[in-house]
Amino acid sequence: MSKKQPIHIFIGMLCCLVVSGFVLSFPGFLGAQPTTSPVLNDDVRTGEGTFYGATGAGNCSFDPSPDNLMVAAMNETDYDSARLCGAYVEATGPQGMVVVHIVDRCPECQPGDIDFSAEAFALIADPIDGRVPISWRIISPELDGPIVYRYKEGSSQYWTAVQIRNHRNPVAKFEYQTSDGQFKTVPREMYNYFVEPSGMGPGPYTFRVTDIYGNIITDSNVPFIDSGTVSSGSQFPAAGGDPVPQPSQPGTPPPTTPTPIPEPTEGITIFDNALAEGWDDWSWSTSIDFGHSSTVHEGATSMAITYESGWAGISLYSHNPIAASGYEALTFWVYSDDEHMLDVFAHTEGGNETMKVRVTTAAGSWQQVTVPMSEIGNPTSITRINIQEASGSPQAPYYLDNLRLVDGSQ
Repeated sequence: MSKKQPIHIFIGMLCCLVVSGFVLSFPGFLGAQPTTSPVLNDDVRTGEGTFYGATGAGNCSFDPSPDNLMVAAMNETDYDSARLCGAYVEATGPQGMVVVHIVDRCPECQPGDIDFSAEAFALIADPIDGRVPISWRIISPELDGPIVYRYKEGSSQYWTAVQIRNHRNPVAKFEYQTSDGQFKTVPREMYNYFVEPSGMGPGPYTFRVTDIYGNIITDSNVPFIDSGTVSSGSQFPAAGGDPVPQPSQPGTPPPTTPTPIPEPTEGITIFDNALAEGWDDWSWSTSIDFGHSSTVHEGATSMAITYESGWAGISLYSHNPIAASGYEALTFWVYSDDEHMLDVFAHTEGGNETMKVRVTTAAGSWQQVTVPMSEIGNPTSITRINIQEASGSPQAPYYLDNLRLVDGSQ
């Protein structure tokens, strides 16, 4: 740290270092007057910026991120008992702007202050200055993939601690559904885990996560994985965007069955020997070999898919939203040694989840599956194609080939 402090403050810093395990920044007398109320939205705030030797780890209990050190520690007031852990902040200093991920807490910083990594600080100010006036606000950046649930080491059905990761907006509340069907709010600890001291039971669980803007994500059939992670099916929308669609709850009617349509012709190819350019793998709790060459319907390779837990899913994300009204159906070929029960659905540009179509594969032969757009609700746009395990249990591998969106008029 390059800040210049009087000797009595330096001694205080050493004491803090012994107690907390990381270097903290002290407020000075330069720069803008900081604001004092806790952050509840994306209003612009002011304070002072300093820097420290960040690793990406810290009080928020995230993993070190040596390949991305655009991170920072938030002052105690705005940290607000871990409420801003995982938030993305756009900060402006004398020489520029930077976006940082909040991963740590700075107990000695004044309200409005941020302690940046050295790498991030160098983008907004001369490191020689050590301490500079800043303004900052919370933002909702585009993120790869959905939110992720992480179970803390030592969790069990009798003591359960869950952390939310990869969230676009700060998380305000985490709940789980109890055996009587009611949602129970779980308290958040300073180290950024939501801890149920009496345990949540053996699982699978239904979780409900609310961000600071009131957007809600609900995930059902979330398995328990000791010290492991489970991906959600959704991500928060941008602040002020469309609400996150909520999945069907237990007891609702089963998904519809696809109905025949005229023989499709080629439209947009998503997978044929390889995942098409412009598509990314956003799958959760699923292992996919995109270059499998032993069991193939057409061409050189297929996708070999293994669902590692119940309700896992393939999710393929398009970089550019697709105008779905121009297409008749989603079609693919599938092969499995045993019957597999699958739910096929999509996500729209606004993050909405379409209706689901239930498919049961035939064992021992290639089978073409055609899912009409009308059966998933005729979405106007598509950003993700999903094929989810629907029996609630891990499954043996199966194989998928020639995945396309087709237009019957072509």
